[in-house]
Amino acid sequence: MNKKAIIFGTGQAGVERCAEIEAKGKEVEFYVDNFRTGELNGKMILSFAELLDIYDRDIYDIYIATKSFWNRMDIAEQLDTVGIVYNNNDAVIPCCIHVYTERDGIEYYYDKNYGIYQRAIDGTIPMIKETLTAFNELFEGKELDFYVFTGDSALEAERIRRYLRIKKIFAYATEFSVMDTVIPIPDYKFYIGERLGAPTRNIDFNFQSFIDAGKEKWLINKIYYSGNIINNESRRMLMYLSEKYSDILNMRSFRWERGGFVWGGMVSMGDFMKYKYLIDVRGVGWTDRVKYLLAMNRPLFLVDRPYKEYYFDKLIPMEHFVPIKEDFSDLEEKYYYMEAHPDLYDYMTNKAREFVIDNFMGKAVYEYLSECILKYGTV
Repeated sequence: MNKKAIIFGTGQAGVERCAEIEAKGKEVEFYVDNFRTGELNGKMILSFAELLDIYDRDIYDIYIATKSFWNRMDIAEQLDTVGIVYNNNDAVIPCCIHVYTERDGIEYYYDKNYGIYQRAIDGTIPMIKETLTAFNELFEGKELDFYVFTGDSALEAERIRRYLRIKKIFAYATEFSVMDTVIPIPDYKFYIGERLGAPTRNIDFNFQSFIDAGKEKWLINKIYYSGNIINNESRRMLMYLSEKYSDILNMRSFRWERGGFVWGGMVSMGDFMKYKYLIDVRGVGWTDRVKYLLAMNRPLFLVDRPYKEYYFDKLIPMEHFVPIKEDFSDLEEKYYYMEAHPDLYDYMTNKAREFVIDNFMGKAVYEYLSECILKYGTV
């Protein structure tokens, strides 16, 4: 039996998809759209509810027609909720790298036109390649097949994992609700370390540059932060606190949108080195700077967050960092506690530097990544 087609999604993408399917000799009977009614190119437009009344998988094949991957994923999730399975594993995912073994070697498949995440791709793929080279004997005879989510949010990574119907997905951070399926790996900034002016393409050299810069003596007895204030409420709250507690906290804000800075600009490593203490606040997802701040020979005030990077479980409060509640309610108290216990300053900066050397330098990053790939990324 030659099944008929249902196009899920309208507009120009639907018209093009319809023509493509009809050119292959398949009859397109309906469009489906939640917001439109009537006809499109002579085909009846159904609502999602009407689709459920007539859908029979023995009679119809469903095709999703949209130019947006995110819309496609939304539709697939909607179909999932009513038991209609839509498999789209061959689609290019705009914020993912698919690494898999082919006859001629290892392939790295990603959307080459999705420029927003290009830097993440440029850092992650070489890091994977170096890992496979450094631990070649461990991967001999094994087939690779895994995805790396290159966006910010662990929850978005989980949505893509479900969409692809895979068991695990790698991301730069995870959070409690998805920690069993979203596996944190080293982020691309380990390899491309231009943040705060560090050199690039060499992990050891990147961290050593921060360690060396941290040898400069601080000049200002305050906590310092610089960041994009439009990302979330936490950063805007910190900006408010920097005005309320200007004697202990200084914040330099900027606004960055896709494409560049709207106002302000990236600060230099030297700006951070002027201050006695540093602080890090959550972004829309993981933040790439914690690992470098730990190397800067300044006690780090680390604000609690739902996002957990792969090394966070090894960090010990009041040894590697000063823990701060997500609502900043203990920020002032912790500052004066540190001031009242000057012996903690050298103790914590030394411990943090040791942590950086032990966990981020040498082959430590590649070793951890190799363990993740062996455990979750081999067939």
